[in-house]
Amino acid sequence: MSLEGLTDLMSGNDRQIGEKMAAEGYDVAQICQNGHVVNKFTHRYPENNQDFCQTCGTATMTLCPACHTPIRGGYWDPFVDRYEVPKFCINCGEPFPWTDLKIKAANDLAGMLESIDDSDRRMLEESIAELTKDTPAIQVAAVKFQKVMAKAGKKAASAFRDILTDVFSETARKILWP
Repeated sequence: MSLEGLTDLMSGNDRQIGEKMAAEGYDVAQICQNGHVVNKFTHRYPENNQDFCQTCGTATMTLCPACHTPIRGGYWDPFVDRYEVPKFCINCGEPFPWTDLKIKAANDLAGMLESIDDSDRRMLEESIAELTKDTPAIQVAAVKFQKVMAKAGKKAASAFRDILTDVFSETARKILWP
């Protein structure tokens, strides 16, 4: 789909955001609902667009499900090849589906741990939500997370790390897993 075709689907404010992204040198990304990047340059390389993810088979998207703003893609610079899957929409601030799915998986895992009590589960769920954001409360959330992980054991801590590495903020990753 061309940028013009994409902007036809958006309302006035969302269209301005899409046009602003393009003016700033960003393309629109296509990402599956589980967070696999299918194409970080949907306009520059439309031949790489896919309706479904080849890794997990789920549907792909180019717009935020909450506000229909294009998902910021790769930066149009031959010397910049780094692309990090966004966790939250740049327009409405809502978490993308892949962020929600990983948090839900971690919370489901917390619910299965017999080595922690309900109070620890609540503290763990609150700290997980906070560790996805880079806020002043991240230090406190990291301490709470580590406290519960000490009770949960090494296997559980490793499982949480595998699930949450991609959605935790860079600061949280540096604090928890230096």
